[in-house]
Amino acid sequence: MAGRMACVASVALPAAAPPKLLTYDSATDEDAVRRRSPKESATAPAEQPGPDRAR
Repeated sequence: MAGRMACVASVALPAAAPPKLLTYDSATDEDAVRRRSPKESATAPAEQPGPDRAR
């Protein structure tokens, strides 16, 4: 009996997740934006002053 309940739970729990996963948008998710910003700033090329910019 316990094996049946474990099987039902292991199928029912993931079955409830797809609506949340299908609506996930990494461009607007707060956590994804927060995690991405330090990585982007570390990989972005440093801005070099040009001839028309003061140092």
